Amino acid sequence: MSAADQFVHRTVSQHARTLWHQPNGDGGAESPPIEVHATVVASNDPVEDRYAVAALGNALVVGVHDGHAGWQCADLMARVFHNYVGRHFISASASGKGGEQALEAAYDEFDADLLALASQVHALAGVSDTQRQALLMPAMAGAVSVSAIVDGDRVYVGHAGDCRAVIGRRSSTTGTGAGWTTVELTRDHDANNPAEVKRLRSEHPGEEVVVRGRVLGGLMPFRSLGDARYKWSHAVQEWIGQVFEESEYPYKHPPRNFKSPPYVTGHPETVSYALDDKDAFMVLATDGLWEKMSSESVVDMVAEYITSQEKGTWAHVERNAAAHVVRNAFGGRDAELVASTLKIPSPLSRRYRDDITVVVVFFRPGRSGGPEMAPVDAERPEPIDLGQSKIVATDQGLRTDGTTNVGGKAKL
Repeated sequence: MSAADQFVHRTVSQHARTLWHQPNGDGGAESPPIEVHATVVASNDPVEDRYAVAALGNALVVGVHDGHAGWQCADLMARVFHNYVGRHFISASASGKGGEQALEAAYDEFDADLLALASQVHALAGVSDTQRQALLMPAMAGAVSVSAIVDGDRVYVGHAGDCRAVIGRRSSTTGTGAGWTTVELTRDHDANNPAEVKRLRSEHPGEEVVVRGRVLGGLMPFRSLGDARYKWSHAVQEWIGQVFEESEYPYKHPPRNFKSPPYVTGHPETVSYALDDKDAFMVLATDGLWEKMSSESVVDMVAEYITSQEKGTWAHVERNAAAHVVRNAFGGRDAELVASTLKIPSPLSRRYRDDITVVVVFFRPGRSGGPEMAPVDAERPEPIDLGQSKIVATDQGLRTDGTTNVGGKAKL
C-alpha cells in the first residue's frame, strides 16, 4: 500500500465503527440480523456532524445529523433524539399507529423543546449571560437530520433538510454487481425542490422569502431543527440579542426582512418502506457526501463492496463499507488525489469539502454467502433510554431526563 493509500485509509477509517444488532437473539428467518457500518470525516474544526445507532427491542433506530452555525444542536440530537423516537414509537405502536407518526411526533417535540429553551433560560435566576448562552446554543445552532426505524420487514424514515437516505435493491436475488436499483427515501428540502419553494412562499405571501436560493438569503435548507433565529418571535429575539451582546457568535440576530416567523420548520417528511429479499442495504449520509456523489453512484459503490468486484469502477481498500464510500467519493482509485483533498486543513478545507458522515445498514448480512455471524470487531448498539428523552434547561446546565431538579452539570 502506497504512502498516499495509507494516509487515506487512516483518515477515512479513524472513526469507523461496525455494529451488529440481533433481533430476538436467534437470527431466525423472521428477524435477520442487521449489520451497520459508519464513519465520520471532519472538515470543520470542531466537526459539526453526528450520528447515533440505538436498539429498541427488535427494532433499530439510526440517525444522521448535520449541524451548522455550531455543533451543539447536532450533538444534542446524537445524544438523545433517538430516545424521543423510541418513546414515540412505543406510544404509536400501542395506539395502532406506525413509525411515520412516531417520527413526526419525535421531530416536532424535539424542535419545540429546543425553542422552549428561551423561556426556560429566561426564567432562571442567578445565571450569567455566559451560562445562558451555553444553554441556548443547541437552539441557536441548527441541524438537518435523517432518521430511520428498522423494524422487521419495514423501514420508516423521517427527514428534515438535505441529509439523505437511499436503499440499494438488487434487480434480482441472484447475480453480482450489475442490476442494482436505487430507491430514494428522501427528497432534499432546499431551493431545488419546487414543492418546498411553493410551501414556503404560500406560508409568507407577499414576502421575498427565497433569496439567492436560501431562506431570507441566509439558510440553505428549508427545514431544520434548531435555527431558532428563523423561528422565535421578535420579542424573544430582542432578549436573545441582549444575552449574546458580548458574544462573538456571529448568528445572534434575526436575518434581514424578518417579518412573520417561523420561516423554517423542523417538521419532517416521512415514508414507510416494505423490505423484501431484494433490498440489500440502506445508506444514510450528510450532504457532504451527496454534494460529491449521486444516489445512484453511492449505491453502486456499496454494491461493488458487497460483491467484492476488485476490477470494478471503485477502489476496494477499506473493510468498513462507510469508509469505502468516503474514499471513493473523493477520488477512489486515485489515492494521491484523495490524499491531497483530505490533507487540506480547516477552515480552508471547507472550500473543497464538508464534514461527511456515512452510515450503511445491511439488512441481511453474510454478503459472501457464508453464515450470518457478527464480525469479531462489531459493537452492540446501546439500548434506547426512555428516561433520557426530554431536554430541560436548569441553572446547572441542560438535563435530558425531563426534570428541573439540579443533579450535576450537564455535558455539552
